Amino acid sequence: GLFGVDQEISERPLFNYIGLALACVSLVFMHLAAHFDTKPKEVESQNLEGAEDLERTTSVADLKDERQSPMRMVMGTSLAMLAGVLFGATFDLPQDLLQGQFGENHSSYALDYVFSHFLGIFVSAAASLLVYIIVRRRRSYAPLNLVLPAMCSGVIWALGTVAWFQANAELGCAVTYPFNNSVPSILALLIGFCCFGELATSKSRCLALIGVMIRLPGVALIDLSRL
Repeated sequence: GLFGVDQEISERPLFNYIGLALACVSLVFMHLAAHFDTKPKEVESQNLEGAEDLERTTSVADLKDERQSPMRMVMGTSLAMLAGVLFGATFDLPQDLLQGQFGENHSSYALDYVFSHFLGIFVSAAASLLVYIIVRRRRSYAPLNLVLPAMCSGVIWALGTVAWFQANAELGCAVTYPFNNSVPSILALLIGFCCFGELATSKSRCLALIGVMIRLPGVALIDLSRL
């Protein structure tokens, strides 16, 4: 299989193909929803505390033009694909150990690998933050009022990842990845709409709703193809 894990054969290939096609189509609607999310002539004021070298007020139209530049689009797409590959490899080493690819002397219980997994993520994140502070120095943006929300977010993420470890062992990556990649993003979309004023235009809301309505049956078909 991909990313070094054992191949998981779909028992209903047609479900898998249709589900994958629906998931890809839903991405188009989600992209269009983001494209139409800003109202014309609207101006946003951004509080850039601790970043004196940046402008305090930025026109949404200027931001939109900048986001649509070909170079930024290519760069953003490339980085998103790289992030997806790295995300796909998140459970590589634990899965390899579980499947005995490094010998038979390793635990077959998924939760035994949680601590080392979390420790690696903590060390990597701490190193990245340290490099950021060293490079940016006084221009680094790290307000104290974000510490507690970040810790709460980390706790929620940790609980979800522990459940994901066990789900991988019980159901397999072919079932858990489509579900865990889609449902949290839909929940985040709902929170953004209800709490942060995202999807400000009726057109963006309709496109996002269509994308969600296509994505859900797509994910269900992908999961059903393995169950």
